[in-house]
Amino acid sequence: MKTLSTNQIQEIREFVISKDIKYYEIIEELTDHLASSIEEKNTSYENLEKLLQLEYENFGSFKFLSIQEDKERRKFREYKTLFFDGVKIFFTLPLIITTIAIILLITLTLNLLGSFNPIFSMLLMMSPIVLFSCIYLKDFLSKKRTKVKLLLDRTYQSTVTFALIISSIYYGGLREARKLFELSLDDLKANFFLAIGYTISILSIYVVLKVIRPIYTKEKEIIIKTVIE
Repeated sequence: MKTLSTNQIQEIREFVISKDIKYYEIIEELTDHLASSIEEKNTSYENLEKLLQLEYENFGSFKFLSIQEDKERRKFREYKTLFFDGVKIFFTLPLIITTIAIILLITLTLNLLGSFNPIFSMLLMMSPIVLFSCIYLKDFLSKKRTKVKLLLDRTYQSTVTFALIISSIYYGGLREARKLFELSLDDLKANFFLAIGYTISILSIYVVLKVIRPIYTKEKEIIIKTVIE
């Protein structure tokens, strides 16, 4: 079986990029697939462009873009599952006991601050969202730059954003419910529900830092080693 030269492999790579494939991982996967398929045919590579076009036509109506979109969905679903599983574990035995203790402690703290000065209570309630936003910004500014665009980077950023939105929606909903039922910041029942939202926000931050980020970092280190500079 005749093998493709380095220059021919690069030509295939450029062909893939020309079809609006933007992520390094998918570009390399498609390049490898096309190269293997062409080599298996054991034909002349003189008209490589024609061979590539024939292979391209075999990918269906949306060609490479459908593969890219599917990869994006799958990777995001994988990281979302990691996030939800990481949070869920705190609501199963034995960790649920610790979670309940945290909720009760935050409830009493919110109640105490609310009776002393409502501003302190509001600042405490907003702190997880502010902290989450700072972590997101820090990750964005400090991430290792590469000459290529990674699907992994996009997935991690989307997962952190998703976690932040989930926390904000749940937390915001509880705050609006408190206003709707006209419960004060020193009302124990209102603060209990707010403490649940606060705890979920804190757990979300913990899962992102201790579960999602290490997996992302390890995967990225592996990918970066393969990047063609």
